[in-house]
Amino acid sequence: MFERLLHAIVTWTRERRSSQTQVRRKRYRRPVVEPLETRDLLAKLIGQFDTDGDGALETVNRAGDFLQIVDSSGSPRNYFVGAEAELVRIADTNAFAGQEVVFRLGDTVRIVDDRSQAVRNYFAAANALLIAITDTDGRAGSEIVFRDFDTIRIVHDLSGVTQNYFVSSESQFFTVLDTDGRAGDELVFGAESFVTIVRDATRVVRRQFVGTFTQPLAAIDTDGRRGAELVFRGPGSLRIVHDANGTVKTYSLAASWQFVVATNTGRRAGNELVFSRIGSIGIFHEASAGKLTTYFLGDTPILLDAVDTDGRTGSELVFDVGNQVKIVRDANRTSRAYFLSDAWTYLGAFQVDGFPGLELLFSSAGSVKTLTDRLQRLR
Repeated sequence: MFERLLHAIVTWTRERRSSQTQVRRKRYRRPVVEPLETRDLLAKLIGQFDTDGDGALETVNRAGDFLQIVDSSGSPRNYFVGAEAELVRIADTNAFAGQEVVFRLGDTVRIVDDRSQAVRNYFAAANALLIAITDTDGRAGSEIVFRDFDTIRIVHDLSGVTQNYFVSSESQFFTVLDTDGRAGDELVFGAESFVTIVRDATRVVRRQFVGTFTQPLAAIDTDGRRGAELVFRGPGSLRIVHDANGTVKTYSLAASWQFVVATNTGRRAGNELVFSRIGSIGIFHEASAGKLTTYFLGDTPILLDAVDTDGRTGSELVFDVGNQVKIVRDANRTSRAYFLSDAWTYLGAFQVDGFPGLELLFSSAGSVKTLTDRLQRLR
């Protein structure tokens, strides 16, 4: 009996020691952790673009800290941009085949160049406002333009440099377009009685007096020559800045005329400026020595459209005048009225019959009516 009890105690002790050893070994066994790769991250599709210049579209994704570009064969290329980086634009910034992907992260402008598989960084203050991505220097590729208080900073990715210009801190950004008729767009700013034009192509800033109490109306070609003009309205006058030749022209215009639209209504190069007042409209032709042509329409004309309705050079002006639609053909100095019911809705201008000139469609009395101005017909 004693021998059996002793044998049981010895057996239990061995088993307990063996069990503790196994538990101790399991306690110190290290888990195997595999690193998380970019392909394992949740990718968000940005779109499809030709980023490497081979003519085929790549799929562009955001995946955590990375920009992921997948080519047509399914092979991914990953670029670190930072999870907080803001996508700005996808555009050609260096003039080589393929589009670049532009990000902002704090005070860094980060450009991913997939064609050369590189990432380039430029400085722009974190609070700087992006105002344009366009060709400002006349060379191939778009520049990236920022404004920080009184500093205009332009990133030239093709040459890898930035260029700074200074404007009044009180000036407002008007527009970006070609004002001098040469390659590259200009940046236009205005403050009080002056307009400031930044010509990055020649590294010049021009400040021009345009008169007191002036307001910008349009930036468009008004004289039919190279470069767009800058049109300002002053008390009883129009002032038009011709940056291409460095002049400012002043024309008298009664304060009662209200600006409506700028469009080419005639058969000569250059756009006309359209104004209205009670009962009539006036069309200003700078290309014709500043002539103002007046059309009496009655009531208070409301512009519906400016389109080619007769198939000839120049746009016609379509006005709502009560229960009539009046079309002004400024190219031949005529107008015509078409009568509709009291309740009608303009649907738009469409090509219906296949001949030059667009048809105008109206909804009236539960049906659609087609106005063919070329044939002077409404049915």
